[in-house]
Amino acid sequence: MALKFLGHSALAAGLLFPAAAAHAQPSYPAPGRVVTIVVPFSLGTGPDILARLAGQKLGERWGASVIVDNKPGASGNIGAELVAKAPGDGYALMMTATSFALNAALSKSAPYDPLRSFAPVSLVATGALAFATSAETPAKTLKEFVALARAKPGGLNYASTGNGTPQIRRD
Repeated sequence: MALKFLGHSALAAGLLFPAAAAHAQPSYPAPGRVVTIVVPFSLGTGPDILARLAGQKLGERWGASVIVDNKPGASGNIGAELVAKAPGDGYALMMTATSFALNAALSKSAPYDPLRSFAPVSLVATGALAFATSAETPAKTLKEFVALARAKPGGLNYASTGNGTPQIRRD
């Protein structure tokens, strides 16, 4: 199954699971076992939508229950910590965004190591982000907007999902 957004590779969402040693099993998922895809972001976000689409298809393919469990907060760290502490048996997966790898660097006490606590499963999608303003804004290009912001320090308002999320870039 291939899911792809049109645009630049600004958001890459992938499935990850804890990296602890997994024991061999005769079949996966085992009969009666539920696979959980943890999404460390809110309902309706890109990773959430992808997890629900992938979860439905995987459940049909495996003949098993696959549920999506949203655990938003702390720029994805709450859900990531939950998955990092789960047994490494493949029944706790995580659908996340590229910001996942940056969060450990942004936090002095990150609850996981993105390289050691998880094993990547698949790149699921890439997508683009956009910068938009009101039609009444005099700036019509990003360069003009930056100049406007510099000319009016503290005079412009913006919306953000927070530091460490896919929508914020700090240079």
